[in-house]
Amino acid sequence: MSTSRPPFSLLSIMANTQRHALSSGEPWLLLMDIEWPGTPTVGVTTQHMRFVRNLDPFTFDANDGYGPQVYQPFNFEMGELKVGTDGSVPETEIIASNIMRVLQTVIEQYAGIVGANLYLYAVSTANPAGEPDLTMQFTIKQCVCTAKTVQIKCGAASPMRRLFPTYKYWPNTCIWQYKSGVGCSYTGSMTSCSKTIDGVTGCKAHFPNAVLPFGGFPGIDTNGISAAGVV
Repeated sequence: MSTSRPPFSLLSIMANTQRHALSSGEPWLLLMDIEWPGTPTVGVTTQHMRFVRNLDPFTFDANDGYGPQVYQPFNFEMGELKVGTDGSVPETEIIASNIMRVLQTVIEQYAGIVGANLYLYAVSTANPAGEPDLTMQFTIKQCVCTAKTVQIKCGAASPMRRLFPTYKYWPNTCIWQYKSGVGCSYTGSMTSCSKTIDGVTGCKAHFPNAVLPFGGFPGIDTNGISAAGVV
């Protein structure tokens, strides 16, 4: 399966050396990671869908803090990367197959993916370890599903499309990702967390003799709190 050509002028020196080789048995792969905040499950902070334009799954560590991840084979392609000289943000379009309704099912389940982050990685399988040979990060601006394709219009992140406040405020549910080191500093032997203060796997059980890094807000009124957002 052919892969859309990435902008080779941005590739690393090692990647350009591999590209200019007279012969090579190692292909280039295009990987896509769609990441958006929040899921229908309370306490889950992010959701990922990882695909590779290939016939077989591909395990890759993008150095994003999640370690090696399996990218599932999927039919998609990247359109032309449009970079203007008038100060406009770079844009591109991802066209993916919708024959099996894989992407559309998730898009509908989470009420759309507009505003989500989309990462594209160009990787030479001759150098799969370490940083990808090319990384591009976009924000999804528009998503259109048809009977055959899912068209995802991507652009650079806009400061006018940021969630404010940054986090969701739950009264009795911790917002931090478990054992992430960001907010949740737990490094012990426990393997699960109920995202609550009390309970067998609650925050107090994890930090019996320390200040609790609980990411909930018990003082919020029982009617909840309203958070403004710019869309």
